[in-house]
This record gives sequence, structure tokens and C-alpha cells, in this order.
Amino acid sequence: MSSEASATASVSLPAQSQHFLLRRLHSLTGIIPLGAFFVEHMVTNFAAVGADGAVKYNHAVQFLKSLPFVLGLEIFGIFLPLLFHGVLGMWIAFEGRVTATRYPLPRNWMYVGQRASGAIALVFVIFHLLHFRFASHTQPFEQIAYQEVAKLLANPFWLVAYLVGTAATAFHLGNGIPLFCISWGITISPRSQAVMNRVGAVVGLGLFALGTASALSFKI
Repeated sequence: MSSEASATASVSLPAQSQHFLLRRLHSLTGIIPLGAFFVEHMVTNFAAVGADGAVKYNHAVQFLKSLPFVLGLEIFGIFLPLLFHGVLGMWIAFEGRVTATRYPLPRNWMYVGQRASGAIALVFVIFHLLHFRFASHTQPFEQIAYQEVAKLLANPFWLVAYLVGTAATAFHLGNGIPLFCISWGITISPRSQAVMNRVGAVVGLGLFALGTASALSFKI
């Protein structure tokens, strides 16, 4: 090997390693903590279902707000991972090649769906945080949480937007679970990957069902 080729290899190998590491971290943050946050959020919202949904939902939000070190949990468990995952995800999406139109295989369309749903989910989560976490309220939010959500979802536009955002996020997480398992070497055989694809589909559909039931239960 010439000295020039050796120098090129020494530069490219660290770059490839960094790229591989970033991809793995991107996959990991999509499951933990962001995926876990979305699951918790859907479960908390489901407290609104039922005759005493307003009371249960406000109590659930109050419990979350009373957790110790809640600001640190939000910063290091939501905001920073969301920034990393979102920015890197957009870079990966723009870097990737879309071949679904030329080769309309299911995995190629799933690739397109994962990138598109990621962009929608990012906008959805950012809006949700800005509207409900950082907006100023005349009373503590945990006391009027149900009323604030119900007021927003009473508007048909925001109800549809919420359902679309929930669907995109649920799809992104459900499809991301088998991708995470492949990326981290958890599923190697085609059989194990097929099983995990089914698991991801069940998770995504289940979360969307929870989110839809919750959204439709909010009433003023």
C-alpha cells in the first residue's frame, strides 16, 4: 500500500467509525429515552378516558410534575435527546437515497415512511412542548391540564393535526423498534427480524389506538 493510500485509509476509518457510532446513538435515543417518553405520554393521556377522566388526567399530570429533579429529567431525558435525534435524523434523511419509486419493495416504502414520519413527529413533539410545557398559564398547568387540552382539541383542525402527529410518531417508533434491533445486533436471522417487525407493528398500532381514544375523550 502506498503512503498516500495508507493516509487515506487512516482518515476514512475513524470517519466511518464516527458515522457508525452516531447512527447507533441515533437509533438508541429513538427508543430510550424518546420512545419511552412517547409511551408514557400515551399512557398518561389515556387517563382522560372515562367519566372521571378530567380528575384522573389532572392527577396524572400533577404526579409527573411532582417527580424529583423533574427539570433535569426533562432536559436530559427529552429536550437534549430530541435535539440530537431530530437534527441527526434530518441529516440522515437528506443524505439517504430514495429508491421506492424505482424499486417499489415494501422495505423501500418503509424507509420512506420512516423518514417522513420522523419529520412529522419532530414538528408534532416540538409544537406539543411549546404549547403545553412552555406556554404561560394563569394557573399551574397541572390543575388545568385537562381543560387546556380539551380546549385545543375542540377545534377540528387541531384534533386532526393531533391524530396525524400521533399516527406519525406511533409509526416511527413501531417501525424503529425492529430497525434498532438490527442496528444493535439483537436480531440477526431473518426469522427473528420478521418476529420483531410484527412486535413493532403491534406497538405502533397499540400506541395509536391509545392516542386516538384519549384525543376523542377530551370534552369541555
